[in-house]
Amino acid sequence: MERLGTWLRACWLDALGIVFAIVFALPSLAFRFGRDQAIFHYIGREWWRHGTLPYRDAFDLKPPAIYAVHALTYGLFGGSEAGIRAVEILVIVATGVCAALALPRGPLRQPGTLGCGALLASGWYFTNFDFWHSAQVESWEGLCLAASLAISARAAPRARSAFATGGALGCAFLFKTTAAIPACAIGLYVTIEAFATATAGRRSRQAFLRGMWLVAGVLAPVVATIAFFAAHQGGLAALRDVVVIVGRYAKINVESTLSERLRGFWFDQSGIWLGLGCGAWLAAVLHAAQVRDKARFWRVLGLAVIALAAFASVVVQQKYYYYHEGLLGGFVVLAILLYVAPLARDRSTAALVVSAGIALGAFCAAPPWYNNHDVNYRTFSLAWCKSAERPTLDQKFTGEAQFSRPAQVEIADAIKARARPGDRLHVRGFELGIYCLSGLSTPARFVSDIHLDGAYNPHGAEDAAKDEALLQRQPPRFFVTFRDRPWDLEPIKQRGYREIARSGLFVLLERS
Repeated sequence: MERLGTWLRACWLDALGIVFAIVFALPSLAFRFGRDQAIFHYIGREWWRHGTLPYRDAFDLKPPAIYAVHALTYGLFGGSEAGIRAVEILVIVATGVCAALALPRGPLRQPGTLGCGALLASGWYFTNFDFWHSAQVESWEGLCLAASLAISARAAPRARSAFATGGALGCAFLFKTTAAIPACAIGLYVTIEAFATATAGRRSRQAFLRGMWLVAGVLAPVVATIAFFAAHQGGLAALRDVVVIVGRYAKINVESTLSERLRGFWFDQSGIWLGLGCGAWLAAVLHAAQVRDKARFWRVLGLAVIALAAFASVVVQQKYYYYHEGLLGGFVVLAILLYVAPLARDRSTAALVVSAGIALGAFCAAPPWYNNHDVNYRTFSLAWCKSAERPTLDQKFTGEAQFSRPAQVEIADAIKARARPGDRLHVRGFELGIYCLSGLSTPARFVSDIHLDGAYNPHGAEDAAKDEALLQRQPPRFFVTFRDRPWDLEPIKQRGYREIARSGLFVLLERS
């Protein structure tokens, strides 16, 4: 009965923490698509609706898993932008739960720890990442990495647990190829753990076998994905093309330096979380050394090495976009839990109260959004509670390179007012939100013409000529370009299009 009571208390506390985490994240359901989210949604939508194969029929640079997620989300929620946001809330909560499960074995796992992990993950993610930087690939990558640590920490050291750990790492790779760096660190950590816990006299053999099963798990989803593309005509060639282009794109640096981006995100924006994580990790190391618990000491150090490997996977990209840091959420939560979780040994609700206090403090001190500096998560949440009307909230979603959600909505509404079944649309630039809002699609392969850049696309001119020829053979009814592109606007008019609307930078043309 005592064990049953402990289990029920643990479930109650964990459930309470998870509910708080979801409530904390609910305002993000009203986030609109930025440019990246729109292209993910478009490719996933067309894959689900028409069997349009990523890369071959609709080109982008991300690994295929994110488009599969959006295809399934479209199947569940239709074209609603809130669909992927609802799924992301579950992803972030699951990341926090996995971080709690990845705690080293022993008294750290107490009733309510899972709820604490979920609440801390929600607090960290949604206060730091605005609509532009959330619902990105990295949140899924981070979940896969945290899940691999949770499986290796919770499961018995057997072949099937090693295979499952590897499977989670393989999925992380399918979301972001740079996940290979922390995956190698996790693989080494799991193999060393297997060697340390194996039967004396058979350690080398058992560690080797577990390592082989882990490698097999990594390869399983990767090989299955390659086989899927190989089964479709032209799929494997398109997959090979994107690998070449991504390799060239990786060599292009942005103007910001590493020190500038580190200061911008980890000190100016997420300083409270960096301080809490580093302080909690240091306290855990010192405590393990004080009580002479060698096993926990080396496990905590090992987790720090894995976190550094995850950070290295951000650095090697040399782009330093803030959303790249999203994969580190599980490690931040894990570090804080190393200090918070032991509080539950004396009073089971203490850890949950501390976690809620940290999340609330982050909410009150939320940094400004990267794109619209007049808004942060706290002010947006309050605005969302007062009014969920579309025009009111749309004004919040503006940003770099004159990104304007209201302008997108106005153009999409003009298209929907005139569109008939079967009509097509082509949008210049990287403004795929208009496709998502209007429900129309383009006959072109390069749904965003920024990927025709010859700096990293060796066949950019050839691909652009093919797409233009296709647009002339299968002319869409609507064309959207920009008013500051007269060299593009006039040739479109000469093809038989007439201007029918303008909003912001956008010019909408209809084929006569």
